[in-house]
Amino acid sequence: MSFKARVERQRTRQFRAPSTRLEVASILEQLKVEFQAGQSTQDGLAVVHFALEPQPGRQVALQVLFEYQHTSNTGQLLGPAQFETRVLEMNGWE
Repeated sequence: MSFKARVERQRTRQFRAPSTRLEVASILEQLKVEFQAGQSTQDGLAVVHFALEPQPGRQVALQVLFEYQHTSNTGQLLGPAQFETRVLEMNGWE
């Protein structure tokens, strides 16, 4: 794959993220699930895409991931996605 093709592919991925999050928000609203979008963690190191509170005091983070953020064979998170997950867990998010 040429350099130009790789750059274009990366741009496409970056633009897809906001529209995918809008689709997820729409689905959550249709299901009447209460959530907050774009909430920062207490330490400010990560952003929770969709914050859910199924029970008082219980924080569940719903994160939107793409195929390039995890391995295809084992599903192990890669790089920034792995870091973000650890930060969320350290801040009390499930």
